[in-house]
Amino acid sequence: MKPGGSFTPPQHLPARVTPDRDQFRLFEKLMNSFPEYLALISDANAKQRSIKQFQSTICNKSLTQTQFGLSFDPKTDPEAFKDCGKTK
Repeated sequence: MKPGGSFTPPQHLPARVTPDRDQFRLFEKLMNSFPEYLALISDANAKQRSIKQFQSTICNKSLTQTQFGLSFDPKTDPEAFKDCGKTK
């Protein structure tokens, strides 16, 4: 994700869940800073746990896979992914 990219609101989401420009910028900052955070972690298991927590927060397995080369099946840990609503 490039900082300062353009924001086009998704057309397929209901208005109540459509992100606005400020939400997009917060997400952009998260996406750009999380790899820097991961670089500070030397323990491979701790790094994997952090990536799993990241995925369970954003609820997007394919984005996690693309960004970090690693993703987790939500069905293997329903508690961690309970807020994603896709563990059934």
